[in-house]
Amino acid sequence: MTIDLAVEDDEELEAVSDDREGDDSHDPLSDERRASRATTRRAIGLTLLTIGMAFLLFLFYLFGFTSLQQQRKQRQLLNVFTTPAGAVPLSGAIPGSGKPVAVLTVPALGIDQVVVQGTSPQDLTSGPGTMPQTARLGTKGNAVIAGRRYTSGAPFAHINQLVVGDRIKVISGLGVFRYKVIRPAQLASTGGTSPASPTKAARLTLITSSSMTGGDQLYVVAKLMSSPAAAARPKTPPSSTELGISGDSNQMLPTILWGALLVAALAGSVVVYQRARRYVLVIYILSTPTILAIALMFYSHLYQLMPSTV
Repeated sequence: MTIDLAVEDDEELEAVSDDREGDDSHDPLSDERRASRATTRRAIGLTLLTIGMAFLLFLFYLFGFTSLQQQRKQRQLLNVFTTPAGAVPLSGAIPGSGKPVAVLTVPALGIDQVVVQGTSPQDLTSGPGTMPQTARLGTKGNAVIAGRRYTSGAPFAHINQLVVGDRIKVISGLGVFRYKVIRPAQLASTGGTSPASPTKAARLTLITSSSMTGGDQLYVVAKLMSSPAAAARPKTPPSSTELGISGDSNQMLPTILWGALLVAALAGSVVVYQRARRYVLVIYILSTPTILAIALMFYSHLYQLMPSTV
């Protein structure tokens, strides 16, 4: 009986010893898998954070950077009138695309902007632009000025608030001209007469976009109250790009290339984050500015693809 109890005690001690050895055992493969999963989660988290920062940068570019850029360009355009280059618009000659041609003042909206020649997406980053193939400002016919409503300073953000009787003043090389609003803001009907269509009477039409996606055109019509100046009338209608309803198709290829480079940079960062486990934060800090710089270049070209009056 005593021998049996001793045997049982030895067996229990061996079992306890085996359990302790099992508890103390270390599985390196399990630790490696856990570390790999942690690195993957960290890489995904940092990538999502970078994408979020890139999206915020896009919003800042649209509604912040373009406005700051437009304000700087407006100051430069205004200074042109005090330099020898200002002799071109002041002489009454038609300046080149993007060059200053007039000053537009709308007291009811607090608008006091230098108007450039042309209505391409690039032209309207500087300010409102006179639409090619429409009557010249202050002359008989339909003179059209297009402007952005949401970005690049949004000079035409509130033209929907103009009412009948509000005054508009235009100063150009042909003289000083005063207009009075006769038709408040309305949407151009799809398939209907374009607000940029020629007229016999001296008119001024302000055109902008009705939404961030372009959509229909929002426009206001004013009547010339001053004596009209003499100038030749255009014979061909404006193109879709000049109407402000489409972007610059020449920016398509650069946009695709910079977009592909941005995707490659994001994908490459994920791979590097997974391989450099110990230095992932250092690599993130060093790589993020490069990725955001690429994103900024992508946005600058993408912006030119948007309708010019957005």
